[in-house]
Amino acid sequence: MTLVDVDSNAATNGAGGGILLEAGFTSLIFSDGRIVGNGAFTGAGVSQSGSFEATGTLFQMNSSFIRGAAVHAVAGATTITNSTFADNTSADASMPFGGGGLYHEGGSTTLQNVTMRANVSKAGGNVFRAAGGLSLRNTLLSKGSAAGSTNCNTTVGGDFNLADDSTCGFGLGRDGIPDLDLGELADNGGATETIVPGSTNPAVDTGTTPGCPPTDQRGIPRPQGAACDVGAVEVCTLPPPAPVAVRPLDGRKAAGPSVKLVWTASACAGKYDVVVRTGSPVARGPGGTTGSAWNEFKVK
Repeated sequence: MTLVDVDSNAATNGAGGGILLEAGFTSLIFSDGRIVGNGAFTGAGVSQSGSFEATGTLFQMNSSFIRGAAVHAVAGATTITNSTFADNTSADASMPFGGGGLYHEGGSTTLQNVTMRANVSKAGGNVFRAAGGLSLRNTLLSKGSAAGSTNCNTTVGGDFNLADDSTCGFGLGRDGIPDLDLGELADNGGATETIVPGSTNPAVDTGTTPGCPPTDQRGIPRPQGAACDVGAVEVCTLPPPAPVAVRPLDGRKAAGPSVKLVWTASACAGKYDVVVRTGSPVARGPGGTTGSAWNEFKVK
């Protein structure tokens, strides 16, 4: 499934409000889409016991009573890459059942270059590990302003991760960072909304490049600096170069009911503004000098 929104579904007394993958031969590859605003007793966004791969995905504002508001990895293989978890909530009536972002119960679960912020539960607001088989790499966890919430319920470990509290066991210099300097969830280019770190964020150039995806959640090439950044978004510390018009060339006139615009992609440009002029040149002044009477508008 590509460029699909799974939005505002409910499984009131069951699992998998948005997506339910049961044990056996069920599998799903989900890319460049949103899993947003779903509700369930467990695994409101995704309840997974088969095989689930998500890339370039936004998990936001899903709500469960227990076990994984965004993703409940029950069994099987779960792999999430270049994705963002934000504002998911697990009410968890008792401490053993948490994981506003992810609840890992069994099987194997891998998070690679993921950003999690302000996912809420009484225990393990971003990640709840209930069993072995959980692996995090180049992943950024921020508890945000969630009162009483923590990033992890227990030591998670992993490679080249960052967190703003000390509950995940990421190690010296990677736990307890007081200010991760994260922007708001917004349209920063690409298919889904993302959270862009500031240029002074400790995530910049502190990930591991081996195994790092070739692009970030927006499609920006990695790395932009000395090494891959931690999290779903690669920070561009320098302004992107101007793109080059291919057809029609800059300043050239094109006629017809429709005109196809082609330009070269510019690394680190999340989106483009295209200036289009309609009209024609007009003669001005006694010498017949040429001016213009263009109507100008932008296409974003």
